[in-house]
Amino acid sequence: MRVPSLEEAATPPERMAELHCTESALFWLERHAESGTTHLWRCPAGDMAKAHCLSSEESVGSRVNQYGGGSHVPFDEGAAWVHQGDQSLRYWQGLDSNGAALETQTWYTPAQGSLGGLCADPLRQRIIAVEERCVSDTQQRLVAIDQTRQQVLAEGADFYGAPAISPNGALMAWVEWSLPDMPWHRSRLTLAAITRDGSLDIIDTFDFGAAVSQPTFTADNTLIAMSDHAGWWQPWRVTQGSLRCLSDAPFDHITTPWQLGERQHTWDHQGGLCLCVEQGAARLYHITPTQSDPVALNTGRVVSLAQASHGQYVLAQSAATTTQLIKLGEHGKPNEVLRGAAPIDNPPQPETLSIALGDGEQRVQGFLYPSQAAQDAPAPMIMRVHGGPTSACYPVYDPLIHYWVAQGFNVVDINPRGSGNFGRAYRQALHKQWGVLDTEDVETLTDALIAQGRICPQRCFIRGQSAGGFTVLNALASSKRFLAGTSLYGVTDALSLAQQTHRFESGYLDWLLGDETQKQQRSPMHTLAQSTHHVNVLLIQGELDKVVVPEQAHRLARQLEKSGGRAEVLIFDNESHGMQNPQNRMTMIRQELDFYRTLSP
Repeated sequence: MRVPSLEEAATPPERMAELHCTESALFWLERHAESGTTHLWRCPAGDMAKAHCLSSEESVGSRVNQYGGGSHVPFDEGAAWVHQGDQSLRYWQGLDSNGAALETQTWYTPAQGSLGGLCADPLRQRIIAVEERCVSDTQQRLVAIDQTRQQVLAEGADFYGAPAISPNGALMAWVEWSLPDMPWHRSRLTLAAITRDGSLDIIDTFDFGAAVSQPTFTADNTLIAMSDHAGWWQPWRVTQGSLRCLSDAPFDHITTPWQLGERQHTWDHQGGLCLCVEQGAARLYHITPTQSDPVALNTGRVVSLAQASHGQYVLAQSAATTTQLIKLGEHGKPNEVLRGAAPIDNPPQPETLSIALGDGEQRVQGFLYPSQAAQDAPAPMIMRVHGGPTSACYPVYDPLIHYWVAQGFNVVDINPRGSGNFGRAYRQALHKQWGVLDTEDVETLTDALIAQGRICPQRCFIRGQSAGGFTVLNALASSKRFLAGTSLYGVTDALSLAQQTHRFESGYLDWLLGDETQKQQRSPMHTLAQSTHHVNVLLIQGELDKVVVPEQAHRLARQLEKSGGRAEVLIFDNESHGMQNPQNRMTMIRQELDFYRTLSP
């Protein structure tokens, strides 16, 4: 059995994102494995041999809401993108008659701000964008940008996202929401007519009493949007005075909208290409007015969808592959992998977990990847808690999981209550219950696996990033189930974070925790201080982190050491909220593995 190298384990599986296509070409973002930077790629339709990088000298990425998204869009014969560094809007003009690349221009550089959620308006030769301005008070607005000027289209809402323009250029739709809501709590859909001078004339604003996301137009200029007002993210045909559900399957049809510009459904005159998340795994379906047919493609996660007359395309991951760019087969033809690594030999095989909670009406969800090392007794466990907390894990190949199972660990990915992909009620369950239900869920799942004889009860470890780090630290404080844990840029002091965090999440902690007393009492800084047992924890942090400031990690470490626990702190000077540099990721994995092994009885 081949064991992945440390370098391979440090390579993120999400190599490609933000897929677009025109009638002549495909465009996508791709992370450079060695530098960790992200670049825009293009290839002519039907000729992957001519794929080339458009932004080789600069990294592409939006910083709107800190999480970005919608950082490029095809435009005319070229493409526009957001420069990661100064957030300027860059425009590549395409190729001349001899096939040589034309000049890349800078159209607009926001002063103390950022751009994202790009949308092309080819009829007027301009780009629509969400602009976030960091002046005396951070504000957002929708703007139109061309080579010579900037025009404000909409302002007044706290947040904007997902602008879309109809094929005939007459209509524009977008999503907006207000503090203290997050976009998956409650948001509004606005439809407007584009006037002769390029400004907007509002036709209607739709408030379904829940959340709406990813509006798009069909070829006949019909508006379709995803809404979860019926309990699941489902596609709805939106017209003045009426709504029609296009797929009432009781599954989420998109993922939680943490970023701008996500594209996970696409429509033509025959119907739609959509995903359904079933037991945490994303599957593709062709949806028509009369039926829903599964697509013959093995996926666990669907990142992005796009289509043109030359085909339907998907960025997806499976249990045996990192992200691949795939052209779906038509008329009996097989699917074609256009870009991405070949399937992995002997990958870890995820087992779906669904464990009853309390009276059995609710269940905690997850995936188990059994150890690949020969052992006479149950193997130790590493449980991973995703961030958000309204994010999700998927049954897809992750080289880090492969590395750990080859080292003799069982790996469990958990989707505790509050996670996305299991319907609105599951996602909303954490309302004022963060630090309670998520802690219960990791304990319940661990106890169930111990009772089944699947894991070693004396060697249970837990790790989590950002919001997942909050759950990790509270689980360590709650009981002795876990021998040690790793918190990657995890929340330790919710009260302090609420006073320092960025605007996008400025009302989120109130929703998750409640008043200041609850924030203080459920913060790991408090729960660990109240713990009656010693705790072992590795704290990993970026010095440039503006979401969870590094001082929180240092302060917690000092507190744990005073109480007799063990706290190791690993700080990376060149990282922010997330570990992007490959060398840093290798260092992190090596130290984490050593930390677990030195503690194992």
